[in-house]
Amino acid sequence: MSARALRLALALHPTGYRREWGEELTATFTESTAGADRWAVARELFDLAGHGLRLRVGLGSAGVAAQLTALVAPFAAVAAAGEALAHLIMLPYLLRQGSNFHWVWSAHPVLGIVQIVGLLLALAAAVAATLGRWTPARVLAPIALLASCTTGLSSLSDILNSRTLLMLLIEHGPQAMWVLFLLAAPRDLLGPPSWRTRLGALAGALVGGVIIQFGFFAGEPAFLREATQYLALTAIAVELALLVAAVPLLLRGWYGPAAAALAGTPLALLVFLTVLEGFVGGARNVAPVLAVLLPVAALGLAHRLGHRIPPSRSSRVR
Repeated sequence: MSARALRLALALHPTGYRREWGEELTATFTESTAGADRWAVARELFDLAGHGLRLRVGLGSAGVAAQLTALVAPFAAVAAAGEALAHLIMLPYLLRQGSNFHWVWSAHPVLGIVQIVGLLLALAAAVAATLGRWTPARVLAPIALLASCTTGLSSLSDILNSRTLLMLLIEHGPQAMWVLFLLAAPRDLLGPPSWRTRLGALAGALVGGVIIQFGFFAGEPAFLREATQYLALTAIAVELALLVAAVPLLLRGWYGPAAAALAGTPLALLVFLTVLEGFVGGARNVAPVLAVLLPVAALGLAHRLGHRIPPSRSSRVR
């Protein structure tokens, strides 16, 4: 089984790269999994397959886009768990109000269970990333995203409804983008936990769990929503400034502000989709296309500028 899975993982690499490095990759995999249990083998296969996919889309470790996503990864993993964090924040309030949690079950008990599982998996992914356990984080985060999106569909016909798709993008688009950033980061650039990891995780909790959830979605508690809306406006203004300055700063070797701009793009997308939601007719059909094109365009721009961007100033200091 592992031999067949290894061949599939290697097949995901570009042909030229596989021809040059295939034997070394196989030897490294064999050595690292000798005597290992099934989970360890699956983890190595997951990392190897992800490495091949990232190479195919131009996200090799030496690329600018890959280095930016590696800087964003701790933030993204925790921000993607924003809905779960918001429920934790609201739990004492709901208990004091004597809530019977009907919002969980809605009219679809099975979807309610799926929602709870998705929230727990998102929290587990966030904790794993904060502790430097990147493979579990990158396995659990997309599963949690899929579970969250499933709860927004009551039937298969909803998938073809442009209104439903737009609402799904508004509610889960930021989470999806953060999960993609987490998956796009090369494993060899994701080091052990450090103060930077924890700081990024804290910022992700603030943006994903407080600013987005209470600034845009949660209606209760009212006092927290009102205070958060002002914070959301400030965050949006900062994000717009970072987006304007990102490329000039990258060309000077400043990766930190550009990474912060990349981390905040889901917030900018959310604002755009919320405005678009107010329109009627064909404008809504543009949303799914833009949701795909915007991240691709951002990564393509970073890849295109790669030869003009110097190494990170922090890496030159080291």
